Amino acid sequence: MIMRQSSGDQVHRPEAYVDPLAITLLIGATLLGSVPFGFVLAKHFLKIDLQEMGSGNIGATNAMRAGGAKFGAAILMLDAAKGLAAPLLARFFGFDEAIVAGCGLAAVIGHCYTPFLRFRGGKGVATSLGVILALAPALGAVGIGAYALTLILTKTSALGSLAGTGAAVALAWFLPFYDERLALRLVLSLICALIVWRHRSNLYALRQAKGDKSL
Repeated sequence: MIMRQSSGDQVHRPEAYVDPLAITLLIGATLLGSVPFGFVLAKHFLKIDLQEMGSGNIGATNAMRAGGAKFGAAILMLDAAKGLAAPLLARFFGFDEAIVAGCGLAAVIGHCYTPFLRFRGGKGVATSLGVILALAPALGAVGIGAYALTLILTKTSALGSLAGTGAAVALAWFLPFYDERLALRLVLSLICALIVWRHRSNLYALRQAKGDKSL
């Protein structure tokens, strides 16, 4: 199993070999993603429980509703930093893209299902942005642009999040530039599916609102 690179050469191990450092990094990425910055900082600075405010989400959008634009921006950057740091750390240790991308996915899962809040985490958008920027900065830029455009047109952050993630995944699969990066494509697809799942209540609410307007 080829898992790490050293001085430009791949390190070959027996087929059953699993690098302990890789396992450590994957667990560490999950724990890093699990740090609920929005919840902790809202408790400390705003003296409120984000899970009892607005949508009940601990992410940047609900944090902005509760504490204003600057507070929301701070949570956005911290959550994105988790997603950025996890794959970059794996890359620093010389692992191949399967482990690097896997650490990014682990961070997003940790954020969405943090054990520190009884597995009630955020929706994973900001952390996913950090992961995409770490793995493929150009796709991250496209995602940001798609999010901004959709938000302007619809005034709905959830739709912007889905559009941004979807645009990044679509380009990863359709651009020949990424043909040799299967791990990237698979991980981004899994992240997109997770974000859609985490936004299912938003999509249901939008559907109900659209139905009400058609009556």
